Amino acid sequence: RQLVSLAGDQSHHAPVEPLSEQERRILKLFAEGRNSATIARKLSISAQTLRNHLHHINHKLRTHTRLEAVTHAQQRGLLE
Repeated sequence: RQLVSLAGDQSHHAPVEPLSEQERRILKLFAEGRNSATIARKLSISAQTLRNHLHHINHKLRTHTRLEAVTHAQQRGLLE
């Protein structure tokens, strides 16, 4: 709930295209409070690959930050 109030209401934005399984996995881990280094290690990807995924996530969700992306995905039920 705090994340929602901090990031604002993004519910009116529909994704440009669906998130991949890996992108949803990444957002779920961020939503759990994991940091980038931990997520990259857990998924066996480089930090740069994780940044690339975040860029694609933000483009698809029309968000600008990780917090906005997580909040938007939670509000739209994309992480379930």
